[in-house]
Amino acid sequence: MIVTDNNKTLAAALERIAHLEDALAHIERTAKHSRTGTRRLEWIAQRVQWALQGRPYDREAFTLPSAAPESYSKLRLSHKLLRKAFDQLGQENVILRHQQAGNAALLAEQNTRLRDLEWVRNLRL
Repeated sequence: MIVTDNNKTLAAALERIAHLEDALAHIERTAKHSRTGTRRLEWIAQRVQWALQGRPYDREAFTLPSAAPESYSKLRLSHKLLRKAFDQLGQENVILRHQQAGNAALLAEQNTRLRDLEWVRNLRL
C-alpha cells in the first residue's frame, strides 16, 4: 500500500475527529453527572448529544437562563463586603495578639513584683 500525503491528512483528520468525539462525550457525561442539575448543564449535555449524533443545532430547543449582569454585580458587592469583613477580622486579630502580648508582659511584671515583695517580707521576719 502506498501512503500519500492525502492518506496522512485523512488519517490526521480522522484522529482529530475521534479526539473531539471523545471530548464531547466526556463533557456530556460530566454535565449529566453534575451534583447540581441546572438548565445550562442540561443544555450542554443535549448540545453535545446532538453534535455526536450529527444533528444540527436548534436555538429554539432550549431556553437558557439569561446572563444576569445584576447577579454579577451582587456577587461582586458580596465579595467586596466579605473581603472587608475578613480584613477587619484580621486587623482585630492583630490587635488582640498585641493585647495578649501586653497582658502577658504585664502579668510577668506583676509576678516579678509579687516575688520581690514576698522576698522583702521574708527578710523582715
